[in-house]
Amino acid sequence: MPPNAPWEKDPVTVYEQLLGAHLAVARKAPDAKARLTLVDSLLIDVPNMNEFVGRTGGNFLVSALWEAAGEPERAFTAIKRRNGVFGYGLFAADRQRRTARLAERLGRTDEAASALRHFIAMRSGAEPALQPEVERARERLRQLETAKR
Repeated sequence: MPPNAPWEKDPVTVYEQLLGAHLAVARKAPDAKARLTLVDSLLIDVPNMNEFVGRTGGNFLVSALWEAAGEPERAFTAIKRRNGVFGYGLFAADRQRRTARLAERLGRTDEAASALRHFIAMRSGAEPALQPEVERARERLRQLETAKR
């Protein structure tokens, strides 16, 4: 994209592209991957946008869309993009859980185990309703560590 692309000055355009990509994936439209590629490229460099939507929330959504579109490598790349401390904290536990799932799917078991460790640390003191999910993560981590030996 050229440095003075129209979307740079109009965040609504990025939101429109996000929504269009989401609908295209949900409807299994023939242009779904093309729409995702466009919105993904917009989210890599969103200098005038609110970072919450542009780099954090947007990349979180695009990762889920790439995964739904059958592109785990692109989903993994998108889920790893965030802005510093702010971007790391937002959706942090779910981001770690998703990172673990995608990393394992891609055969990156060390990265999957690392993400699971972070997820477990973040959620270990969570309310009782979330503890079964934490226990499943602990069990999966044990399985990954056992398989590595």
